[in-house]
Amino acid sequence: EAPPLGMSGLGTWSCPVDTFPFPPGATLICYTDGVTEARDESGVFYDASVRLPFLVHHRAPAGDPASPAQILHLLIEDVGHHTGGRIQDDQALLALHRPPVPPHA
Repeated sequence: EAPPLGMSGLGTWSCPVDTFPFPPGATLICYTDGVTEARDESGVFYDASVRLPFLVHHRAPAGDPASPAQILHLLIEDVGHHTGGRIQDDQALLALHRPPVPPHA
């Protein structure tokens, strides 16, 4: 566990902080509960953990990997399709991409 974003300056936090590798060429996608709690007309939640890999590998343009902007566009579009265009909560999304290491000349 960790404090909410932006709250670490308010005091000490006694819970451990986890770290994860972020290798060259990786993209990190962050989103709020407005995405994960978006429901379709039957009340089914949007499952970004299932949909994101599908979107990136099957809906992104062929060739180069999808850019962070393309990934966010596909995600926003897919959530809208899932909900029938009904916005139920605010949604904040962030994509961070670490460029690959260029080959040595």
